[in-house]
Amino acid sequence: MKKKKSRIEKLEERIVILEAQQKSDFEALKEQLEITYESLKPTHIVSNIIDNALSNKKLKNSIFKIGLRSTLSYLIKRMIFKNSNSIMSNITSSILKSIIYKKVQTFLQSNNH
Repeated sequence: MKKKKSRIEKLEERIVILEAQQKSDFEALKEQLEITYESLKPTHIVSNIIDNALSNKKLKNSIFKIGLRSTLSYLIKRMIFKNSNSIMSNITSSILKSIIYKKVQTFLQSNNH
């Protein structure tokens, strides 16, 4: 009879241990689910994409060049040629932009190395 009780006690102890382990695993799973939920929010996704993009030097340089070109294009068109819509001013503006872009590109390449 004592051996049976001993086996039953061992089984009960093992059940208690497994229930505690199950509870612990469930809590860890819940915590991981909360972390995953937070990381999948759109604001975190966009933030991570921006952080990764800005850590890429080539992409950062490309964005800088695009911004610089856009700014120069705006300045050339608005400041130098005002609001003129004539064909000659558009052609002159395009030629001037091309020359300035080449100069800026050369400058950026010489400072990049």
